[in-house]
Amino acid sequence: MMKVLSVLFALLLLLPVSVSAQDKVPPVPAADMEKRMELSRRMHQIQPAAMQVEKAIGQVATQLSPKDRDSFKAAMMNAIDGNKLEALSISVMAEMFTAVELEHMLSYFDTAEARSISEKMPLYNGRMQPEIMKMLDAAMMAARTGASPAQR
Repeated sequence: MMKVLSVLFALLLLLPVSVSAQDKVPPVPAADMEKRMELSRRMHQIQPAAMQVEKAIGQVATQLSPKDRDSFKAAMMNAIDGNKLEALSISVMAEMFTAVELEHMLSYFDTAEARSISEKMPLYNGRMQPEIMKMLDAAMMAARTGASPAQR
């Protein structure tokens, strides 16, 4: 059970989320929103939201035993409505980023370098995530025992 909780916690670490971010975004004028939505749709053609979630799930699955990985990935992906996720992501991106920011994102993410970086990020995260989990495990143990993580 603890391993499953650790895996789910790791998945949450991979998906940056801010509950209060909604409060920081000013309303978007309707005329500007149409342009933002179009730019956001183009951005999602380059980097679909479901693909990003699938990569994150795959990365978290590496922490499981090989025999559990496929069933974990399948269960997680079956729990996600890809169409709903994509529509939500497009809408939120259009609300969060200005047209100029979206244009810069498009010009960056549509490059060969950005595609290469995107392919390497799961490898980078795969190497970093176990170390982060070790640190979090040590911190959790220290919190339970009152010892410093360095004393462990």
